Amino acid sequence: MTSLLAVNWENLFQTENVMFISVFGAGGVVAIIAILAGTWNSNHKHQHNTRLKRDLVARGYSADEIERILKVEPKSK
Repeated sequence: MTSLLAVNWENLFQTENVMFISVFGAGGVVAIIAILAGTWNSNHKHQHNTRLKRDLVARGYSADEIERILKVEPKSK
């Protein structure tokens, strides 16, 4: 009885199989890079907002003023 997980090594490296493995491998790498980039971007924005809030508190701004400043959207270039 053959196992469903058994690999047929003779047919594994045929052109169709290599293309299939390459496409899914490249897709996996792209997905991992996208996840890492999104996580880095989110962390960077959080750190920036934290620094900005600390700076505004150090300058003596009230909580209402800080909230108004943070709600202002930056102008697009």
